[in-house]
Order: sequence, then C-alpha cells, then structure tokens
Amino acid sequence: MTWLEDYLSENGETASKTVKDAAVLAGIGRRTVERAAQRMHVLSVAAGFPRTTHWSLPGGIALGSNFEPITEPHHPIVVPENADVASDFTQGAEG
Repeated sequence: MTWLEDYLSENGETASKTVKDAAVLAGIGRRTVERAAQRMHVLSVAAGFPRTTHWSLPGGIALGSNFEPITEPHHPIVVPENADVASDFTQGAEG
C-alpha cells in the first residue's frame, strides 16, 4: 500500500492541499504525491467558493473504514396495484 492510499483510506475524502501538506511532513514531495494520485486514478473533485479540490480513492470508499454499502433501500417505495404511475408523468408533459 502506498502512502497516499494509506492516507486516503484512513481519512476518506480530503482537501488535496491537506493531503499534499501531510505528504511533505512525511518526507514526500508534493509533485511525487500528485504523480501517485494520477497513477492510482484518485478522484479529484473541485467545488465551492473559493474553489477547493478534494481527493478520494476510486469508488469513494475509504478502504480502512467499517463502511458497508447499502445494497437495498431502507424504505421501499410501495405503489398500489391500481395506481396509474405512467399517466402521472405524461400529464405533466402535456400541460
């Protein structure tokens, strides 16, 4: 496991500046961690004002976490048998 993978596994989505600063403190150059991020296909998302870039592992899940993805909805949607769901959508398009 690389330093970057380990860091993002433990911390999840993190501001790229924070990751790079932590890398420097660990004795790893900023450009080195940027190249590692490219090789690992780290997800980079810019948002907000002022614009901040956040890095996360592909799949958006911290590998070291206890996160378990939800495979089924917690609250299933129940539609009555006699409901005309299709007409609900077409009525909005006509008017």
